[in-house]
Amino acid sequence: MPQHVISKEEAMNKLKSGEDVYIIDTRSEESYTEDSDQIEGAFHLPEVTAHEVYMQLPKNREYLIYNNKGREEESKRVADFLSEKGFTAYAIDGGYEEWRDSAMPIEPINARGTPLL
Repeated sequence: MPQHVISKEEAMNKLKSGEDVYIIDTRSEESYTEDSDQIEGAFHLPEVTAHEVYMQLPKNREYLIYNNKGREEESKRVADFLSEKGFTAYAIDGGYEEWRDSAMPIEPINARGTPLL
């Protein structure tokens, strides 16, 4: 199965360029609320839910997907799954912790106030 992976720097460049990109946080509910922060602009959509609701996602957007460091296989599976369904999707290499530790933009969880769907 192909692995659709993007570096955190490439992901940040896509966000800065103004491309129509959604960031999806696939961390478990427990991990998501335990960390209390997320990548700026992210929507929380755990892996199991992504498989159930992908048909409701707009196909004209690009999706950048992440999980915790050490759990990148989950975000890669979601990226591969969405890619197989005709979406443009990439897992962010290094997970949330590498993004945060590189001083990339983060925000409190639920900062957007609305779900992805």
